[in-house]
Amino acid sequence: MMNAQQYNLLEIGPKADLLWPDGTFPDHRVDNDHAMVVIYKLYDLFVEVHFDVSSKDITKINALDTEEDMEGYLNSVSLIKLLQ
Repeated sequence: MMNAQQYNLLEIGPKADLLWPDGTFPDHRVDNDHAMVVIYKLYDLFVEVHFDVSSKDITKINALDTEEDMEGYLNSVSLIKLLQ
């Protein structure tokens, strides 16, 4: 199993290859009129997938590494419950 730093070193393709079959989808948020961020739980990681709403392209996939990274989701989903 890899940690967030190891996951984030991967290119976007291998990140997606790991995420799609085993990730679960607990939440999403809208960043602005052109971007949506979806959070997935993958093993012991929380991973954000950034979508460009206009082009429907994935622009970035990154594992959340700190509590500050997770703050945008704490009001809508209990990430702690997902760790249990």
